[in-house]
Amino acid sequence: MNNEDLDHLISICKDLHILYVEDNDEVRLQTSKMLSIYFKQITQAVNGKVGLEKFKNNKIDAVFTDINMSVMDGISMIKEIKKINSQIPIIIFSAYDNKEYFL
Repeated sequence: MNNEDLDHLISICKDLHILYVEDNDEVRLQTSKMLSIYFKQITQAVNGKVGLEKFKNNKIDAVFTDINMSVMDGISMIKEIKKINSQIPIIIFSAYDNKEYFL
């Protein structure tokens, strides 16, 4: 990706409102800092239940989520979000590496 392509991608992303769901405070803080380079508005949640409520109450363009979280895990949250908006892009950030579980 050249600089022009990267600049174009950044200009597109700046207008998107994302939901970032992560239960680890330190990881959430550091990743949010990185994401803020690209996205103007980031709504954060500490677990899937809070994430789902924030999704319902905000106009979200994309979701970034962890999988293993307390209260409601990422997969359960994703299933509920997809019932509301089947077209919403979702990106999973996780140290979890069981490919069969994801599929």
